[in-house]
Amino acid sequence: MENQQNNSLSFLDLIVTKQGQSLTTSIFRKPTFSGLGLSFFSNTPRLYKLNAIRTLVHRAYHLCSTYNNFSVELDF
Repeated sequence: MENQQNNSLSFLDLIVTKQGQSLTTSIFRKPTFSGLGLSFFSNTPRLYKLNAIRTLVHRAYHLCSTYNNFSVELDF
């Protein structure tokens, strides 16, 4: 069982935050997340590289509940 911290609770790959009477969601990353992904300069088919970017944008669009959270995720 996980307890909330600072009105936030992580669930799967989301972090659900209570702000007043509403709930907002954004992407959750574990503290051990290294940030490594597919290098655009690697010897990998171009389609794989484009789909890696497309997948991250799709994930952010569908999991972030506010435009601000979506914008922060795109900047990341």
